[in-house]
Amino acid sequence: MDKLFYKDFKSNIFRGLKLIRALNLDPNAAVGPIRVEIAASSACNYRCWFCASHSYLYPDRIEPLFLSDELMRSLFNDLKKLHVTELLFSGNGEPLLSKAMIREIKQNGKKFLIEILSNGGNLSAVDEELFRNLQYLTISLNSGNGKSHQITHGYKGENQFPGIVNNIERLLNISGANKKIKLNYVITAENYEEIDDLIKMAAKWDVIFSARPVKADDQALRGKTLDRQMLENLDKKATQYLAGSNLSGRLSLSLQLIKRACQINYQDSVKSTKLYPCYVGFFDPYITSNGDVLICVSGQEHPFGNLNEESFQSIWQKRQNLAFRIMATQMHKTNQMAFSACRNCVNVQYHSLAFHNIYSKIPVLPGLLENRSRKLDSNITDKKGA
Repeated sequence: MDKLFYKDFKSNIFRGLKLIRALNLDPNAAVGPIRVEIAASSACNYRCWFCASHSYLYPDRIEPLFLSDELMRSLFNDLKKLHVTELLFSGNGEPLLSKAMIREIKQNGKKFLIEILSNGGNLSAVDEELFRNLQYLTISLNSGNGKSHQITHGYKGENQFPGIVNNIERLLNISGANKKIKLNYVITAENYEEIDDLIKMAAKWDVIFSARPVKADDQALRGKTLDRQMLENLDKKATQYLAGSNLSGRLSLSLQLIKRACQINYQDSVKSTKLYPCYVGFFDPYITSNGDVLICVSGQEHPFGNLNEESFQSIWQKRQNLAFRIMATQMHKTNQMAFSACRNCVNVQYHSLAFHNIYSKIPVLPGLLENRSRKLDSNITDKKGA
């Protein structure tokens, strides 16, 4: 456990230092974000009920779009120029359906630390060449034994869970694969009873998993979410496993992530009007499958620009976009939202607050950022959320 903890701690220290550098006040400097999240495709082979884009509970589906080969090549070149080191391919579709993404990662993936977040349904597209160019391959399994896999992922026909497990075990035969493969598990009322099977499977494979209770603001979905008692039981279950002996470092870390996720959901059960400082625009901006560049996955109200019209480097270095990113870091002081999704955003509690608690104690730097926020000439006021 100690070795894994300190490796992760050291990595986050370096990321924190890079984030401080990314808060560069010169928009013309060749300093990009820490990571860029990219939706290589909006097409998907599943219809997970909790998905905002493809849920089988809603009649409409988004148009299947793909970032082109040319655009993908240009994007990789720009990110290299801006010294971006981390890429996450996820978004509102299944990344492994994108041939352009696969080709670019095979050709230039070694220049970056790349993670693919997949639903697992197209893992046959991951050969050893692609896998070796990845830092992580995260599979949203969302089932511990396959019983809930079809109802959660919204597909008909034969249960695909066994095939996904077989593909994972195929990749685990590659040396060091257990350090690259991670599992995601959205905990719902339907798969809640399968969590023990997930823990046993992750222990067998010695892989990290991240299990979080589902978030569903739509009243129609409330019956599928965990109630307070379920959250408390889940927290206790993780505590009981942690009290056991001979836990691997990866399993221990995964169980602690469950407890943290439960605590954040406890806090979120009481809606707050408080705004938090958000650094996501410097840490993890988002590119949609139609080429829009957003401050984050929830930033559709205020696109920074589109890759079909100008380069990522040009969009990133625009003065007004820098102003917007800095403005989001000051929300706790101004009590003004960058856009409507900022209030009650849970994601900020996983990333920005941990960084802010340290950054705010560094002499001079927070004051410089606040002063720069006031001075930047920007017309973003009317684009804030209500």
